[in-house]
Amino acid sequence: KNTGQKEIDSKALIEVAPIGNPEKKFTLTARIGPSGPEQVRVIDFWLPDTLSKGKYTMVGVVDAGDEVPLQASQAVIEIK
Repeated sequence: KNTGQKEIDSKALIEVAPIGNPEKKFTLTARIGPSGPEQVRVIDFWLPDTLSKGKYTMVGVVDAGDEVPLQASQAVIEIK
């Protein structure tokens, strides 16, 4: 959600790394585009169908430019 008073142009990424094999990490990216004040954006990312079974660490980042602090979150998922 854009809680500011100006329109912002944002980008988002998710870095996915297999637990125990971080050199096989990959990044999914999305350009969110302009968001006006109080506008909410939902960003969908799709994992590749070829993803092997196992546990993965995922780090998501939203970058709305230099005037806005980065937003980040981390999760562990398991593909069965």
